[in-house]
Amino acid sequence: MRVEILDINDNAPFFPVVSTAVELSESSEPGTSFIIPAAEDMDSAKNSVKSYHIDPPTSFFDLSVRVVTSPAGRDDALDLGTAPPTQIRLVLRERVDRESVDHFRLLVVASDAGDPMRSGTLIVNVTVTDVNDNEPRFIRPGSDNLPTSGPLETRLPESASVGSAVYRVRAVDPDSGDYGRVRYELSAETRRDYGRLFDVDADTGQIFTRDRLDHETQATYVLYVVAADSDPANRKSLRRTGSPRRRRSWSASTT
Repeated sequence: MRVEILDINDNAPFFPVVSTAVELSESSEPGTSFIIPAAEDMDSAKNSVKSYHIDPPTSFFDLSVRVVTSPAGRDDALDLGTAPPTQIRLVLRERVDRESVDHFRLLVVASDAGDPMRSGTLIVNVTVTDVNDNEPRFIRPGSDNLPTSGPLETRLPESASVGSAVYRVRAVDPDSGDYGRVRYELSAETRRDYGRLFDVDADTGQIFTRDRLDHETQATYVLYVVAADSDPANRKSLRRTGSPRRRRSWSASTT
């Protein structure tokens, strides 16, 4: 006598871990993918895992499911009455911007083919890593990050002592870490023309005098200040361009 025990869908799909983490560079192109754990199901193939989806759906990511066959091209798993192994990939559908969204929490759902259908879930935490894709921009003093427009002016007496504060500039960079750490310096032409009279603190942006000023010799000075980020790949050569967001002029008049 041969007795065949028929399977019922009494097991839900399950993932080997509750959650997994992925790091994604914001410079990644659509189509970039990452392997994530596949679900398992103790039931037979007909009641095993049938589909995967992200809940709720997102325009940024999709899933790719591929059946992994044996080296000989045979599906040995089906011969044993169990579902074949699968490879699941999380696929980027559109580019991401870390300055807009730096983290995604995705819920991946695996559903079986049974009736009633059962499912299991996996949490995928996607951290968007930074690239140096933003340049510093100068902002107005006392404003809520409003950009400056055109030259600014300040006055100081010719009796000002050496080391007197002239003006404090401020620039911001939305990138993170060294990419967003702003440093200041006088432009090459300003250093050439007025470097003996003025300088700027690289960390604070405070412009100060290096020597006594004489109104009768020169009453007005136009100073250009450059703000640059601290990209480790370019530490020795701060990025200097003609971009108006990186370079600003200040007119200092003596009285």
